[in-house]
Amino acid sequence: MPRRENSPSPFRSVRAMLLDLMAGQSSPLGDLLVHLEEVGLLHNRQDEPMGLMDSEAGKRRLLTVEIPAIEQYNEGRDPEFRIRLVRQGNNLILCYRLMPTHNVYKLETRLYSSYPVVPPETRVLTPLRHCPHLLEGQTLCLWRQGSSRQNNRWDPSRYTCVFAVQAAWRWLACYEIWYDTGEWPLPEAR
Repeated sequence: MPRRENSPSPFRSVRAMLLDLMAGQSSPLGDLLVHLEEVGLLHNRQDEPMGLMDSEAGKRRLLTVEIPAIEQYNEGRDPEFRIRLVRQGNNLILCYRLMPTHNVYKLETRLYSSYPVVPPETRVLTPLRHCPHLLEGQTLCLWRQGSSRQNNRWDPSRYTCVFAVQAAWRWLACYEIWYDTGEWPLPEAR
């Protein structure tokens, strides 16, 4: 899809606000949240503070890593398959749809206040048949929940929340193969 040159880029706007914040020219964080709502990237469900926004490190991570990664992921995608950010209590939730083969699935990935140290949690909202690697509440087994940090496949220094979306797509592709064949196509996580 061709890019319209005259349309304002939310990516540049967020970057400009971030630079203002870092330069001490105090574009208040509230203004940034309002801007993200205006460009359709952030949707509020409650007025409680986000966990990531409670610390300077969380704010920097959100503004310099996560939001640009989401904007890059969304660029050129059909609106139905774009990631939307929703603020719910102290959590930030990514709401999106994926179509690994012929079915469309509605998902949400939660970034808890301890994110990125603790991996995001992804669950499928579309009803699924119980299968291997599907935890309670249709939560996907992506990072070996309950494992120690040393043997967990989630690496906060290398991955963004978009990696969790891509991992969910891969999991759903395996689910569809399992649904048709009865065999999970990837080896068990160790």
